[in-house]
Amino acid sequence: MSYRTMDLYLIQDPKTPMPKDPDPETDDPSGYNEHLLKYYRNSVPIRNIQDFLVRIRSEAITRKRLIKRLIIGSHGGYTGGGSGVGYFYIGKTYMSEFSDKEFMLLSGVAGFFVRNADVYIVACKTGNDSAVLRKLSKALGGVRVHGYTDYITTTNYGLFVTLDDGTEDGGRHIVCLPGDCSYVK
Repeated sequence: MSYRTMDLYLIQDPKTPMPKDPDPETDDPSGYNEHLLKYYRNSVPIRNIQDFLVRIRSEAITRKRLIKRLIIGSHGGYTGGGSGVGYFYIGKTYMSEFSDKEFMLLSGVAGFFVRNADVYIVACKTGNDSAVLRKLSKALGGVRVHGYTDYITTTNYGLFVTLDDGTEDGGRHIVCLPGDCSYVK
């Protein structure tokens, strides 16, 4: 059966303070998320996980479409070495592999995704922690979750914004399902 589908771009609201202090070397709270909102046309700023869930439900129900591609744009990072923790934000909600309550909440919108949907985490270094990407995939019904291992940067040229996912500078693009991850060549 074929479904009508849509793309959805949900970006961390630039005005929403993060609960943790941003890393001054990697996080530019005043610009990055604003640039993402401009880069992804028709994107929506998200304040927290509840706002995120309401937006997914309302878009799917009012547009009568399932999600084929979801962009989650936010600040993110990776703490520590080989056994560190990757994280990203949904609005001001901190998400890591230890965010069990938040992943349970996300499972409530799994039915709004097509089976072969793609979810992109456009947040720095989150791809270094495959566990958080696999948990997100599982919570959203087994969709493919994409992450990036390096810094993601935006540049605002006034009339347009560019996005660099870091893969041309040695970073990697990883795609995860609940039980497995692989790097994109």
